[in-house]
Amino acid sequence: IIIIFNWKDCFTMIKLKRWWYETKTFKNYIGLGVLFLLVIVLLFYLKSWSDTYKKEKYSKSYLTDKVEEVKLSELEVSTKEMNDVLLLVTTTGSKKVYKQEEKIYEYMKKQNLISKFIYLDITNEKDYTSKLNNIYGNIEISEVPLLIYIKNGNAIKVINSDNGEIKVELITQIINEYEL
Repeated sequence: IIIIFNWKDCFTMIKLKRWWYETKTFKNYIGLGVLFLLVIVLLFYLKSWSDTYKKEKYSKSYLTDKVEEVKLSELEVSTKEMNDVLLLVTTTGSKKVYKQEEKIYEYMKKQNLISKFIYLDITNEKDYTSKLNNIYGNIEISEVPLLIYIKNGNAIKVINSDNGEIKVELITQIINEYEL
């Protein structure tokens, strides 16, 4: 067997190997760059989705499907039909209010007072204070959310929120005072 060795072929093979290695490395860098861009785009998409989910969650009340909800136009008729009612007047769109509604609901559920608890959303209502005053007389409304104890269609006691929060202790006080 005779092997003929050609130096030109050897150099050509070395150049091909070097080119293949450099191209392969370059392709790896391109692949990593594309992967990095995909991860960044995915993170932006997930952040956007998360923000949209939170906004949608807080745009609805926690109490929407859990307790009776009334509209301001139907409030007078609805509360006259009920003997003892706790009316929660609040807005939507805030995480703080959502969490507060959650606490109040859990407390009312624990006290078995869900049937005596109604909810009024005033987010899109204009001049709700004068409308509530027309229905229940001259009640003091300083800040929402607020809780109104209504007996036979009359507002007996109003609990205004303190920095956007209604304390459960005040609800307990109403329950004990008026024996709900």
